[in-house]
Amino acid sequence: MNDRMEIARDFAKAINNEYIIKIILFGSVAREEDTEESDIDILVVSNYAKLIEPKIREEVFNVVLDKKEFISAHVFSEEKLNKISDFSLLKNIEEEGIVLE
Repeated sequence: MNDRMEIARDFAKAINNEYIIKIILFGSVAREEDTEESDIDILVVSNYAKLIEPKIREEVFNVVLDKKEFISAHVFSEEKLNKISDFSLLKNIEEEGIVLE
């Protein structure tokens, strides 16, 4: 497992709570094709975005400070995911994503 994968797992543990349905790693880190310039792409599924976004921002900041890595966290509700199910980004997440929590 590479360092960014481990950082993603630690990030998921840090933000996970009862308001989060699922946390999925996707993109180059999930495909194990990341480079030095890659960020860590995370999809957070929650119907309570306003409640969880402050904690997510805090943890993204902590990762930047502590690990010198950037996490790109995307928060979507289940309803919004169902509405955008035809978009290529969501198809990529479904195909390559790794469920972290």
